[in-house]
Amino acid sequence: MFLPPRWLGLGLTKTSETAKANGCAFATNGGPFKEGGKGGCLGVLINNSTILSSDFSDNHTAQFGVTSNGEWFLGNLNSKEEAKSLSIINALSGFDWLVYDKKVLPMPGGKQAPRSAIGVDNIGRLVLLEVDGCEYCPIRQGPTLEQMARLLTNLGVWHAINLDGGGSSTVYSDGNVINSPTCDDKGTICERPVATITCVH
Repeated sequence: MFLPPRWLGLGLTKTSETAKANGCAFATNGGPFKEGGKGGCLGVLINNSTILSSDFSDNHTAQFGVTSNGEWFLGNLNSKEEAKSLSIINALSGFDWLVYDKKVLPMPGGKQAPRSAIGVDNIGRLVLLEVDGCEYCPIRQGPTLEQMARLLTNLGVWHAINLDGGGSSTVYSDGNVINSPTCDDKGTICERPVATITCVH
């Protein structure tokens, strides 16, 4: 997980710019943030063992992180003390669970939109999945939350969290954006500035 580098400007930065600045081979957009360009992250945010956002009160967010031993963490952190006791060095909040113990949690129906998710499979391998779409086009495109969860279980995912989606959904690989992000949610292919990214070196 990385924040926009200071030399690229505070607040929000495109996924590709933050990924390049941090030497990521692969990256996606990260967690939700405050609207209006303010850039404040929602929920819990931990970067290099420093707690940057500490809204532990939101029961509708789940966190994905990594510990000092290199183990994944997926769960609902309740306090700074819990995060420290678990030795979590990096973590971000998504929205709610998509998959838990290989069970699809969202109910059928709901809005179609681009989606981004992070999770692990049954042997602990990291899974990052993004599906393109268009949230406010005349004909909406993209999966519902339930459809996204089923895609993840079809890939063998046991636990997964819904990241920021819609026009934020972006996938970066080896120097290029490889999906078709819709930054205005209306079909224009453009990359939206975001507050955090996931990053694989």
